[in-house]
Amino acid sequence: MSAPIQINRELCLNDNYKKMQCDLCRKICPNGCINEELAINNKCCTECGLCLAVCPSEAVMGENFTPHALSKLFADPSTPVVLSCRRQDAESPWPCLGFIDARLLLALTACGTGGERRVYVDDRACEDCKKGIQAHLQKALSQANALLAAYGMPPVQAGAVVAHVKPKAKPISRRAFFSELFGATVEAVRQAAIAGSVCAERLPRQEMFHKYMTRKVIDIPSQQVFRSLTVSDACHGCGSCAKFCPNKAITIQDEGGAAIDIYHDPMACTSCSVCLVHCPQQALSLTWANKLAKHKVATAFLPRCTACGQIYQPIGSQTMCLECMLKKRNQVLW
Repeated sequence: MSAPIQINRELCLNDNYKKMQCDLCRKICPNGCINEELAINNKCCTECGLCLAVCPSEAVMGENFTPHALSKLFADPSTPVVLSCRRQDAESPWPCLGFIDARLLLALTACGTGGERRVYVDDRACEDCKKGIQAHLQKALSQANALLAAYGMPPVQAGAVVAHVKPKAKPISRRAFFSELFGATVEAVRQAAIAGSVCAERLPRQEMFHKYMTRKVIDIPSQQVFRSLTVSDACHGCGSCAKFCPNKAITIQDEGGAAIDIYHDPMACTSCSVCLVHCPQQALSLTWANKLAKHKVATAFLPRCTACGQIYQPIGSQTMCLECMLKKRNQVLW
């Protein structure tokens, strides 16, 4: 039996980190289709796509939310793009627009010729359709437009204005015609293969965001899309945050002295909280970022070994240097 929405357990944070108990997909599901074990009851699933939007590891996938359809949105950046569901546009690849988030809207705008592109979200039918979609889209639009205004870029528009959008017609060469025809044939074959194997594909929204948006990075004092790592004085420089971060948003600079510098990249961070969960000192938190470029968030002073008194780089919550730990272990064994 086909499962339109699936969770790839190889990508799910809960399956990759023992301490993780992420349930963002379960919490946002308007119909309660996802249980505590993150198993999906597809009988009540409406393919709204909200679970795809909130998953920080892109582990939630949909048979009707394909990478091919996403890449086509970026194929011709010289023309406006209208995001519509199948209810509004029978030719739309999307069963619903709940998969949209602020980062995707930013990337679509930034990919345009000259760094700008007109983007429209056709949400005219959302209020009378699936639960939670209208509110979700309004939040994504508000978050994206606050940043676009700071960047001096055109806002993403929605509502009645979409009805008047007429994408510029482009002449199609013979080569382009056959290229499009071949692409459509390949996609049809791919879709048939997916339907037969009942295997959805990862929707690479983060990849598109980093490809187009990170070339424009400015500090913005007030926004609610990107988060920054905050480190308290309880940090003792073990470096677990950088080791566990799945997106390499946290890096450590060690100059070989008595302290290390901790850097964080808000635009690479997906707020997955893996670093918070694995910090042995509970010294980390995430707040809204006012600096979007990679920057130093803390200088952590390394502790002294409780046995020999020397400065050392701890592993987790250990209180002795590696040499003293080995000596203690050997004494116990002998």
